[in-house]
Amino acid sequence: MEAYILEYLKKYKGNIIENLSNTLVMKVTDEKGKTRYVQLWNFRILNDRHVIFSFVDADTAKINKRNDLIIKTRNLIIGKRIREITINSTRDLIIRIENSIMIECLVLSNYYENWVINDELISLPGGDFEAFF
Repeated sequence: MEAYILEYLKKYKGNIIENLSNTLVMKVTDEKGKTRYVQLWNFRILNDRHVIFSFVDADTAKINKRNDLIIKTRNLIIGKRIREITINSTRDLIIRIENSIMIECLVLSNYYENWVINDELISLPGGDFEAFF
């Protein structure tokens, strides 16, 4: 992984998760009050490395199931502090949260962006990156 990307991700350590919108945009705020956004699409929620549930397009075709998973995700993450954001060897975005919860944003699409951080770092189709910082 490129060093400048790893350095960029460090600025999210300690940020508090303020909200998760119905369109899966996670709002985070740092200690100075600066707000940033993380767009999630296909992701899994893990607790102590055990999958609690996944939020993958194919699994969430029914609107009621989608809404239920958004509510479950909000209950687990809102108000929690980010311990670390990293990118693993398969270019998935890993967000570790203070309560042993981990959000794993999966690189599954060869046609659309997989995840976006504050419109500054984008996981392009197939897992390549585009950086605007």
